Amino acid sequence: MKSSNGGLSDRIGSDGLPVRLSGEWIRRKHHYLDRYCGITATGMKNRFTERVFLDVMAGPGLCKIKDSGEELLGSPLIAMKHDFTKFVFVESDPELAVVLEKRIALQPKANLATVVRGDWTQEVAAGRLTFPRVWSWRSLIPPE
Repeated sequence: MKSSNGGLSDRIGSDGLPVRLSGEWIRRKHHYLDRYCGITATGMKNRFTERVFLDVMAGPGLCKIKDSGEELLGSPLIAMKHDFTKFVFVESDPELAVVLEKRIALQPKANLATVVRGDWTQEVAAGRLTFPRVWSWRSLIPPE
């Protein structure tokens, strides 16, 4: 049940796990992310044998629109619908990383996904988040 005061029930999804509260803008962002993933994964499959989707602020994998309470897939679960060969999700909040792992475990491509617990900038600086130079980088930075 949606709380009218922004309470704890607003932050829990229908699966009993935490969600990311979002505004209506999330529909548009996820629309473009879904299209971008489809174009990229399909368009690059004959050029690159490995196609990695990287999300450096992955969140819990499920969003809830604040005003309506409607739940929408988060960017990790949207990406997992597409033909990437590997998924790397970085989440700095340890609780949200655990939640994301639980949601990913239910996906058909769960074996292709890795959740990195930590701040992505620190992971890169420490050399733990690296990729071959031949890859082309594209990103969608979520608004806060």
